[in-house]
Amino acid sequence: YATAVARLYFDKVLEIDSLHAPTHHQLSEITNNSLEALPHCEIAYAADSTNLDYAEHYCYMLYDSEEYNKAKEVCQRIIDQDPQNPMAWRTMAALHVATNMPHLALGVLDSAEYKIGRHREFSEYKIALLSALKLYDRAIGEMQVNIANNPRDVQNYVVLGELYAQANRDSLAEVSFLKALELAPENINATIRLSTFYHKNGQGDKCLQHIK
Repeated sequence: YATAVARLYFDKVLEIDSLHAPTHHQLSEITNNSLEALPHCEIAYAADSTNLDYAEHYCYMLYDSEEYNKAKEVCQRIIDQDPQNPMAWRTMAALHVATNMPHLALGVLDSAEYKIGRHREFSEYKIALLSALKLYDRAIGEMQVNIANNPRDVQNYVVLGELYAQANRDSLAEVSFLKALELAPENINATIRLSTFYHKNGQGDKCLQHIK
């Protein structure tokens, strides 16, 4: 109901000024369908391309509509205006992945780290991308840096264990999973991962030794 009432007011404003950027931006945000939202985004962005709220929402709607090349152009402008925005860099990387350019995506994430430092927003994405490309040594190196920066984070050791397992380094995978359980014996995710690892390697009996 509130949305319907808001639309009535927004329509009244557009009757007065059909290119009123704030109104088009508001309409784009309350429109569930990205294809319906896009025209409003385009008008708002054309009116003021320096407005980061307009640009970010327009980029998201373009991505959702699979208009990846346009989205890259908008995302690059966001990065140029706000180079300290980690999500903008991550979005650009995701756009390169969506257009089958994963190595270019890695380059974007490397540039982001060089310019603004490590951020969780793209560090996890970078590790997942490296893993998908089977660049396990780089992924493991990235994860080890995360652990050095936050040695009490249980999930870091779980992810490291998964990476070692994918790289067929089972002894190191086991050490990582056990370290996760040492830090948090009641952690369900670590317990499941270690149990799955043992059963996959035909070592189900080890579960009784380490999982309580």
